[in-house]
Amino acid sequence: FGPCDDGGYWMVGLRRSPRVRAIFADVRWSSAHTLADTRANLKGACVALTHPLEDVDDGASYRRLGAAGARVILPGWRHREDTRQAPDNDQRGGIILRDAGFARPSG
Repeated sequence: FGPCDDGGYWMVGLRRSPRVRAIFADVRWSSAHTLADTRANLKGACVALTHPLEDVDDGASYRRLGAAGARVILPGWRHREDTRQAPDNDQRGGIILRDAGFARPSG
């Protein structure tokens, strides 16, 4: 997990393909409990944490990151067609990751 100071996380990496929905069941999203709830669903699993970063939960955090120069949005599978139409990164800023929910890739 890539933790956030607000109790959430900005990244999840899995070595195997467990029952993904079970990992995220009963998680109190966008709260101080998000990471703890998700980790509790991984009983017995080896869990590692990377360095903390800020995520985007609301308009205020989006504006804060935008002011810092973040420019690129990496959408999930549901939105991959939008990526092809997005302007190229002008290399001035960082990256914003977008939550795509539980959509499965098509094609």
